[in-house]
Amino acid sequence: MPSAEFSEIKTVLLVADVTAEDGGATPAAERRDLEKSSMKTVTAIMEAIGQLGLPVVHLQTLEELAVRAALHDAGDLVLSIYGGERSRNRMALVPAMCEGLSLRFVGPDAFGRLYCQDKELSKRLALQSGVLTPRYQLVRRTVDLDRLAPDSFPVVVKPNLEGSSIGISRRSLARDAQQMREVAAELLDRFQQPVLVEEFIPGREVSYNMIEIEGGAVGRLAEIRLGADPHYFDDRLFCAEEKAAWAEVEVIPLDDSCIAPDLEALQRLATSLGHFGYCRVDGKLQDGRFHFIELTPDAWLDPRGAFALAFTKAGWSYPEVLSKLLASERAGHRHRLSSG
Repeated sequence: MPSAEFSEIKTVLLVADVTAEDGGATPAAERRDLEKSSMKTVTAIMEAIGQLGLPVVHLQTLEELAVRAALHDAGDLVLSIYGGERSRNRMALVPAMCEGLSLRFVGPDAFGRLYCQDKELSKRLALQSGVLTPRYQLVRRTVDLDRLAPDSFPVVVKPNLEGSSIGISRRSLARDAQQMREVAAELLDRFQQPVLVEEFIPGREVSYNMIEIEGGAVGRLAEIRLGADPHYFDDRLFCAEEKAAWAEVEVIPLDDSCIAPDLEALQRLATSLGHFGYCRVDGKLQDGRFHFIELTPDAWLDPRGAFALAFTKAGWSYPEVLSKLLASERAGHRHRLSSG
């Protein structure tokens, strides 16, 4: 039987489109399915939710979600890790359906999802929240390449509307103007969307992981380290090729390694979206200061991922992490009611 804190939940609807474990011969940075989940991840999430005493149903498509919504079961709660593939609005589709069909769901609304999907907009939000943010330029057309004039190199060149390092390869760390323009032109042509060119910050690869609770949020800072070298990412990107070797990645708790004003700014950033449920803020830690890279409200929930490990290495169990995620919906439900 589920615990009393989940008495209003009858069934968790896990919305997750599934990709193959093996991407074949396609280079990691060129795959468009990286935001989908493996069946291994889906199974791990379902088993952990089951340990909470809650029934869980896996829905793979938006059509299946619509059919379920037609049952009008007030005990359904949607947890979406739906990735989509082509639409630039893909991360907003499930929350938009839930809002339109009166389904309760975990995480930010459609507006919040779209805001985070746009890297340039989320950087503006980070700046307004007081989070240190690398300098950047946005390129919308090939004719804009001529006005690119970074103050220094290297710079990072990446699609503005993708996630999961889609379109980000080792070549995306451009060390001179020629490479910068070549990579930007390739990305403009391949992805048909704006390209972000931002200052590269050397330092430790980190993420600040948050779950919304009553009256605030609980956060954990963690380092993502590849191999034993703490300076590995001083001159490298945590790009698609590096992430493909995830089994070799170590996640290290760093809760005492960031100054309080930066942690407070990160909390302001997340809450500026309104209700967010849970999220991961990716960044670089340089001389004890957090530098913003991107805001991810659909963090990888696999027990091997940085989000879950940031909490489990602090003493939580994996089912407890998912328990807190599901419980975050209650605060969001009240927020949405109060904000009309």
